[in-house]
Amino acid sequence: MRILSAGILILTLLMFVSCSGDKKYIIPERKMVPLLVDIHIADEIGTSRYEPDPELELDSANVYGWVFRKHGITKAEFDSSMSYYAGKPGILNDIYGKVIASLSKMEVELAKAEREESQRTVIYEDNAIHRLPAGGNTNKIPFDVRLTGPGVYKLDARILIQRIDQSVNPHITAYYWYNDGTDTGVRDYFRPVRLKKTDRPNIYSVSKTLTDPKFTNLRGHILDHDNADTNFIKHAVVMEISVSK
Repeated sequence: MRILSAGILILTLLMFVSCSGDKKYIIPERKMVPLLVDIHIADEIGTSRYEPDPELELDSANVYGWVFRKHGITKAEFDSSMSYYAGKPGILNDIYGKVIASLSKMEVELAKAEREESQRTVIYEDNAIHRLPAGGNTNKIPFDVRLTGPGVYKLDARILIQRIDQSVNPHITAYYWYNDGTDTGVRDYFRPVRLKKTDRPNIYSVSKTLTDPKFTNLRGHILDHDNADTNFIKHAVVMEISVSK
């Protein structure tokens, strides 16, 4: 995340908005800060050199569309608000300062997470691209990973669930397991992670500390669901599945 580019981004946005500005609705200052933070993130995504699977590509012509939907505004309202604040440089500078502070905090947290991630060891990787329904109409994509003793285990996956997906409450289910001679064995469940139906892929993670050495495996399903029957079809893509410790 390039913090210093945020100022350039805001100046660029000011150049493209209409100065005639219909002032019927002006986005409040307290809402402008998180909005501009997300605009900056969207800009980073849109200008990234990373080239994902063509089927998952973002619509570069509407790179800010998801931001407007998230914040419940229209492009016209955004343009009008930017025109309004452009005429009040003192307020705009205050908003800009808060945006920079928020982005700086995110960058520090990201750097910390990257340092912690660099100290982790990957113990399992699945580099296949799982496409549904081609890979099975209701496939849950199971996983079973051998544990290497106590520690903090983290499961990551890049997942796209399309809006037409028919899963009820799609989520990741994960649990530590060992065989006690029963049909199900002993299970210690992770907190479930709900999966969003969106137009773009998201990276999802689950983690949990293991202290009991009796547990031997990390098991579960990447695309679990709560449907009562199998008379439905999933529309999803799952990739980059990994487990680290």
